[in-house]
Amino acid sequence: MDPSSTEFLSKEENRQLVDLAFDCLFINEYEREETLKCLDEDPEDGAESPGAIDIFKRENLISDENLEFLVAFHTHLRIRNRDQKFGRIAVANGMARQEEVDAALDAQKQYFNRDGTCVTIGDILVADGVITHGDRISILLTQNRVRTEHLGEAFMDLGKTAGQTRALNKRFGVIAIKHELASRDQVNAALEIQEQEAKDSGSFRFIGQILQETAGLAREDVNRVLEIQGQFEKRRLDLESALYTPHSEIRICKRINRVLAYKVSRDGTEAYVKKRVPLKEALHVYELLIWFKRIGIRYGIVPDDELATFLRSTEENTYVSVARGYAPEPSVDESVAFEFAWNVRPEGAESESATDSDDNGTAEAETADGEEADEGLGDAEAGEDEPLHEDESLLNEQAYAGEAVQKGKVLARVLPGKQGKPGKDVFGYPVYAAQPGKCDFRAGRGVVRRGNSFIALIDGRVQLKHGDTLTVETIEEKSDVRIIAGGITDDTGETYGHDKVDIRGDIAGGGRLKCRSLLLHGNLTGTVVCTGDAELKGDIGDPESPDGKTTGHRPALLAFGSVRTDKSIVNSLVETAGELVGFHSTVQGSRIIAGRGITVKDVLGGDQG
Repeated sequence: MDPSSTEFLSKEENRQLVDLAFDCLFINEYEREETLKCLDEDPEDGAESPGAIDIFKRENLISDENLEFLVAFHTHLRIRNRDQKFGRIAVANGMARQEEVDAALDAQKQYFNRDGTCVTIGDILVADGVITHGDRISILLTQNRVRTEHLGEAFMDLGKTAGQTRALNKRFGVIAIKHELASRDQVNAALEIQEQEAKDSGSFRFIGQILQETAGLAREDVNRVLEIQGQFEKRRLDLESALYTPHSEIRICKRINRVLAYKVSRDGTEAYVKKRVPLKEALHVYELLIWFKRIGIRYGIVPDDELATFLRSTEENTYVSVARGYAPEPSVDESVAFEFAWNVRPEGAESESATDSDDNGTAEAETADGEEADEGLGDAEAGEDEPLHEDESLLNEQAYAGEAVQKGKVLARVLPGKQGKPGKDVFGYPVYAAQPGKCDFRAGRGVVRRGNSFIALIDGRVQLKHGDTLTVETIEEKSDVRIIAGGITDDTGETYGHDKVDIRGDIAGGGRLKCRSLLLHGNLTGTVVCTGDAELKGDIGDPESPDGKTTGHRPALLAFGSVRTDKSIVNSLVETAGELVGFHSTVQGSRIIAGRGITVKDVLGGDQG
């Protein structure tokens, strides 16, 4: 037998091969210990762990002739161990008598002693006419001893009648449809082809072969379906159950409870088992599966070979994963996407910009549940260590400064959350994802929220305060106060639009002024638009003509900051986004709108609002 047949032996099987070489006197005690040490060594990066055969060849410990015998003998022992179980299943299910199985085992031994041939007792029993080929396939499926590439042929052999064979093929088609590897029409067409071929030639062709030709099914997909169907057929046949009485499950579980312990992860998606004490008698995989069923572990159980490895070689008090569900897909929390550029780097940010910008230069960052948006607030120029904004108080107030924006600009949008998909625990129950978190994000001064959008109410610079409040502040630039010694009698246009203005006279009825902030020592009977604060030492309107007949129009003051007055407000319109404070002011015949409150001395009758 070719020594390469041991290429895929497990670590424990390689150790058994070393012990077998020692028992056969092919190596001495020292060589045995050194070989076992080599097996236990961790391979170098990228290298594969050497097997026992590799070490024997590398160290020239065993001749080629003895090596060939050793491999054949090891294979024979493995087959014989599995065939003893094969015989018990055959007897328990009434397929053979015990003496017929014993005779087959003796014949198997004689074959090997005579010419080193490894013959299974299944082949011997079929050749002797004790069991049918279908019986042999049923037991091999129960033992997971049919290779995937041969499963299609095995299923064809399972059917004792044409009807049973068609049913097996239909089950293949159902699995292929369920896993979206073929459509219902493609499967039906393949079954019709199969039926017609059976009429013409008298034999069935496996449906997987037909789907490869007619539906373009890949060989890998065919193998995948065969493996799934193999597990189904094994459960359907359930030949091992005949080995035990109806009360054996309780007996098995009591025995296992004395030697094994289990635990389940907190989220229920993984189960672990360990040996409490050394196993004094062998446990089998099917017994372990019975125990799992009794304790409720039903989903995601690992393949039988992993369970067999645990029972055979895992040390005591070492937990091994035996079932794996899957965690839910996490929910996506509500978040905020900013639609402006940031000009000030938050303290502690990386030296390189973390801003993600789209094609329009729009920066996006996310913040949820009141957490500060620590990412995505980078500089316009990557690599600068100093803030671009000169007002360091912004950082001291935990405020991040953005670009200058105009009134009506959409500053940010709340992105809706998304509920995650449920997972499944090892008990077969769904595991639900947490509800999406709500975004506690607020509109501060100079900003209004409309639906899911945050919109600037004034021209100014955006600021994010405390990580959850968006504001727009009037831009305070370094500039000298423009002093106007006289009054204003006409429209100044944009002359003072960005200035702080100190007017020592009046703003007359025909006068119009647009400025940043205003200090007016005289009276206002004209019109003022102020993007910041306004302070008026004189009257607003004409106290001598509260009905407006003298001036012919209504004085107006529009301010995006706050307004402070010292005298009367008569027959005028005053609108401010801040507050109006006039401790000594009397209001008469005027309409006043103040976003943050009004404080005046007295209000007389008239058209005030």
